Amino acid sequence: MNLMVVAIVASVAGFTASVAAQPLGPEAARTYADFQKLGPHRVFAIAADGKGYLWTGSGGADPAGPVAGALKSCADRSKSACTLYAVNNVVLNGRDWKAAAPPQLAPIGRLRPEP
Repeated sequence: MNLMVVAIVASVAGFTASVAAQPLGPEAARTYADFQKLGPHRVFAIAADGKGYLWTGSGGADPAGPVAGALKSCADRSKSACTLYAVNNVVLNGRDWKAAAPPQLAPIGRLRPEP
């Protein structure tokens, strides 16, 4: 019984560490701070050189359009491969955005999420 509890605690600790936010460089951190002020649907992508790029202002039922736009814009501007860092309010840490980021955000006070 004790061994099973230790195994469960160890696996939860490992999962928590794996979803901890990736460190951002100073420039990317400033861009991410601006990103957090924007409305849905919003996407933050990181280029291979560590610079951050954001995309926002697209309507629709889910963030698929902004995800595609962010990755294309990031790749065009940085001339390198890009990875998704966050979609709406969800930091992905390598997870698939479709599984990690809900298509519609929960209401925040009197603010309503865009569908």
